[in-house]
Amino acid sequence: MESSANPLNLSMDAPKWVTARFAATMSTSAPAPVPIWWLAKHGLTNFEQDASVDSDGQFNWEEYIAAGTDPTNPASFFHTRVGQGSLLLSWPSATGRVYDVQQTLAVEPGAWSAVPTWTNLSATPPMNSVVHPTSAMTNAARFYRTVGRMADD
Repeated sequence: MESSANPLNLSMDAPKWVTARFAATMSTSAPAPVPIWWLAKHGLTNFEQDASVDSDGQFNWEEYIAAGTDPTNPASFFHTRVGQGSLLLSWPSATGRVYDVQQTLAVEPGAWSAVPTWTNLSATPPMNSVVHPTSAMTNAARFYRTVGRMADD
């Protein structure tokens, strides 16, 4: 028996197993829903999800979606790091997220395209990273960015 009734009345006339799945209460005012428990964990309300409490340039809802970073800590934000030598990109990640690495030759709106082998990357908390082999690198200057989303989107 499956039901979304609240409350659910169930007659137990013999020994039975009952499994309950609870969904988080989600905010509704941000561009993407954020669990109310996550906002409360950081001392925020659903009225503050469209703000950047720590002034790191990322909205509080973005900090939840991208990598579950701390919206009250300016040093905790979603960013991509580039390593030395061969191209090493790394970024903070969180369970339940999927990431795409995108590239462009010029930073212009709409100019970004996915790097074919670096799409739909599952999170490997606390950090994800990819390495571009030096043999595949060209002399062309490229810009890279990482885009995170919830795994079930």
